[in-house]
Amino acid sequence: EVSRWLAEPTSLAPLAIELPAWLAPGAGQVKDLSDNPLSRAKIELGRQLFFDKRLSADGSLSCAVCHQPEHGFAYPRPLASGVSGEPGRRHPPTLLNRIMLAVGDDRQLWDGSASSVEAALLHTLADEREMGADPTVTIARLEAIEPYRLQFLQIYGGVSWPAIGDAIGGFVRCLVTGDSPYDRAVQWRTYERLPEDLLAADPELATRFLAAQQAAAAQPLSAAARRGEQLFFGNRAWCSACHNGVNFTDEQFHNIGIGLDGPNPDLGRFLVTGRDADWAAFKTPTIRNAAATAPYMHDGSLTTLAAVVDWYAQGGHPNRNLDYRFAWLKPGSLSSQDKADLVAFIEACGGPLPQVEAGRLPE
Repeated sequence: EVSRWLAEPTSLAPLAIELPAWLAPGAGQVKDLSDNPLSRAKIELGRQLFFDKRLSADGSLSCAVCHQPEHGFAYPRPLASGVSGEPGRRHPPTLLNRIMLAVGDDRQLWDGSASSVEAALLHTLADEREMGADPTVTIARLEAIEPYRLQFLQIYGGVSWPAIGDAIGGFVRCLVTGDSPYDRAVQWRTYERLPEDLLAADPELATRFLAAQQAAAAQPLSAAARRGEQLFFGNRAWCSACHNGVNFTDEQFHNIGIGLDGPNPDLGRFLVTGRDADWAAFKTPTIRNAAATAPYMHDGSLTTLAAVVDWYAQGGHPNRNLDYRFAWLKPGSLSSQDKADLVAFIEACGGPLPQVEAGRLPE
């Protein structure tokens, strides 16, 4: 069956990357994959590897254990335990929309220590506090499973450590969020003021007008979410200073004071670069589907979106490198209603999660 599928011309043919309409304005943020294009075969191989516990040292963990599809490809508790039984150092973040990056910037993980999605995946596979895989052992294990051997041979010329990361990376880059009530509202705003005579003269435009109107009406943006939108993008809360673009993240690193009030604080990006400007700075996560990916922050210390908004509203935790944007948020400057409205807006930025089959693994 595997051989027949791989023999189909469409299985190995490079795929053109086309973002869904609600993410399309961020097309310029898509990583250039021309040197190693996606294909149906690569994505399917990556899917199998993502769900296969045989990649871990003791066969107990797969990528999907810590990046759970039903939980927005994140982890529902603060820290996950690896094969050693020890908890990991940081909270497993969502893998959604990793095809979109800051322009020219592919730094991954909370501290940006991985140079690409693929490098981040291989780091996780080999980390003794995570999956603990030995590259040589893992390659031999996959070569001994005939369907895997055939797929790697046809796609990459054989099993290799980089090919494992590349295949899983191809699958991960296909995990994109569905359209949200906010996306539908934004789309409708581009049509709602069109004059009737223009619509009457252009049947195709009229069809798009009606589709946008119906989509927005099916999942309307609540009054609270609309107020939250104004706060999010406005000067009072200015969340969009860091949570910007269609994926609501600048992909940069900021210090917001999380964990700095306890012993042995995690110094984040500083441990990678040694630059004072990176002291205790961590990567900005997307807010898309954030309601599905609790808990939050690099240590998973905030369990609800309300707690996250409260943290920002109080001005974070003062420290020597607190991001300057907190000057906009004085304690008490946001009312209880304001904070509830911000939560409502963030929730309205969530759409359907990717539906991915977990079974059909090679034997």
